[in-house]
Amino acid sequence: MQFLVSQLFNLLVGMYKILPNLGLVIIVFTILVRGLMLALTWKSLKLTRERQGKMTKMNAELAELKKKYGDNKEAMAAKQMELMKKYNINPFSGLLPQILQIFVLIMFYRAIMLFMGTESIEGVMVDTGFMIWNLVEKDPWFILPVVAGATQFLLSLMISKGAQVRDIVSNRKNASEIVKKANEEEENTAKMAASMQKQMMFMMPVMTLVIGLSLPAGVVLYWIVGTIFSIFQQAAISGWGGLIWNKNKE
Repeated sequence: MQFLVSQLFNLLVGMYKILPNLGLVIIVFTILVRGLMLALTWKSLKLTRERQGKMTKMNAELAELKKKYGDNKEAMAAKQMELMKKYNINPFSGLLPQILQIFVLIMFYRAIMLFMGTESIEGVMVDTGFMIWNLVEKDPWFILPVVAGATQFLLSLMISKGAQVRDIVSNRKNASEIVKKANEEEENTAKMAASMQKQMMFMMPVMTLVIGLSLPAGVVLYWIVGTIFSIFQQAAISGWGGLIWNKNKE
C-alpha cells in the first residue's frame, strides 16, 4: 500500500509543479482519481441492479419452496441453493469492486495528508492558501464542513428516492395465497429498507459535518469535490431521484 501511496503523492507533486495552487490541485486530482474509479463503481452498481432484478423474479418460486419445505430446513436450504444457481445469483458478486473502491480512497486520503504536510517542493515553499482558507488547518468559519454535509445530504436524498422499487407482485383479489404472502413479505422488506434509508439520509450528512469540523480544510475540500462527483455520477446512472419532485410519481 505504501508504494501506491508514494505514487499518488508523486502525482500530486507533479501536478503542483504544473498548477501551483494547492486547492486546484486537490480539485483536479479528486476528479481524476474518481474518474479512474468510475469503471469500478459502474460495474458494482450494475451487478447490484442485476442481482436485485433476479431476486425479484425468484420471489414467487421462493415462496412456493417455503410452503413446501418450510419445516425441513436442510431440504429448504438445498432447494434454495438450486434456485440461486438457476438464476445465477452470487451474493458476493458485487463485493470485490466495493472493497477496491475503499482501498483506493484510503490511499487517496493518505497521499493528500502526506502532500499537505510537505512544506516545500524542490526548494519552493508550498502555498497552502486557497481563496479564504489555509488548507492544512481547520476551517475557522465552518463553511467547508457545512457544504460537505449539505452535498452529502443531496447525495443521500438521491440514493434514497432512487433506490425505491415499486411492488411488482400482484395484490389483486383473485391472486393466490402464495402470491399474496410473497407480496406481504416484499412490502415488509421494503418498509424496513425505507426506514433504514431514511435514517441514513440524515445520519450521513450529520456525520460528515462532525468529521469535517475536525479535519484540515484541504481534506474537507477533497470530500466535497468527491461527493459532487458522486452526485453527477448517480444522476447519470439512475436519474436525479429525490432531487426532482414529480407530482405524477406514485
